Amino acid sequence: MTTYATVLFLLFVMSTTSSFCLQEMEILQMAKTQVSQAMDWVDKSMKLHGLESMSSLSLNQTSGLALRDCAKLYEESEFRLRDMMFEKRGYSKDDALIWVSALMTNHRTCLDGLKEKGYVQGDHVLGRNLTTLLGQMLVLYSNNKVKGKEEFQRTTILEENDGLLESWSVENHEADFTVAQDGSGSYRTIKEAVNALASRGHNRPSRVVIHVKAGVYNEKVEIGSKLHNVMFVGDGIDKTVVTGNRNVLHGGTTLNSATFGNLF
Repeated sequence: MTTYATVLFLLFVMSTTSSFCLQEMEILQMAKTQVSQAMDWVDKSMKLHGLESMSSLSLNQTSGLALRDCAKLYEESEFRLRDMMFEKRGYSKDDALIWVSALMTNHRTCLDGLKEKGYVQGDHVLGRNLTTLLGQMLVLYSNNKVKGKEEFQRTTILEENDGLLESWSVENHEADFTVAQDGSGSYRTIKEAVNALASRGHNRPSRVVIHVKAGVYNEKVEIGSKLHNVMFVGDGIDKTVVTGNRNVLHGGTTLNSATFGNLF
């Protein structure tokens, strides 16, 4: 009797897991399709306004900045959805909830930026279906009891760098990159150091420390989604200062006003 009950329980668990996987793949595919359609709409809108090259935009072209933000946000969202669909290692429930929340933030940021610049049709075209789907994904993962496969590996990586931020100092550690305005470091700007790191691809340490020496750095730094485990260390409060003056009132958007920007 006990064996029979055990078999029934295992069959139930397998059935529940299989059902969840099917639901997950279906809703991920639907969300990816919606994001792809959103990207197409943004691309057509940019071409319609003569803004085919995102790199050629200036801060004076405020209408194009909102579209450029959307293009960047949806590109990152599509990458994350594709990664979730084909990630062989698996991921935890907490990972999924964080990623889907980030997808929703990307979508909402795009819509808010379009509204700020007068693209009232953007909310109607892009808003409803994708917002609903992302909400359904949050519910699906919230109710899911299935755990990811790689908890052990993630813990190992964290333990390897445990206490690094707290213990790191110029006297006791050597940075992978050094930024100094006077030329005494590897690079004169933070952006140059980040670009150099990105150019290394997989040929880089698992954890990268960028030491930014004392000075006022008036620049905008963007950390791409593929640059993981990067730590910036300055020389102290009021010594290493990173500043900028982009803002919505003077033509920028909320997204591109950040001095440091990171896309997941």
